[in-house]
Amino acid sequence: MRIIEIANRPSIVLNNEETALFEYIQFHQAIEKRELDPRQQLLANQLVNKDLVIRRKVNGHITYTISPRI
Repeated sequence: MRIIEIANRPSIVLNNEETALFEYIQFHQAIEKRELDPRQQLLANQLVNKDLVIRRKVNGHITYTISPRI
């Protein structure tokens, strides 16, 4: 488990799978949804709900990037 602290916000706890995907997205700058398997897509949506990852549509493809608030 990993705890992420953001200024002026409560700490966010990530499980091991979420941590692995979060670090993978950080390393690659941006990841397209089609590159992820169904489980990773679910985890990516959880990271979006936790406000750690931003989901955008770029050139017709859904892309995940790390939130600039991190």
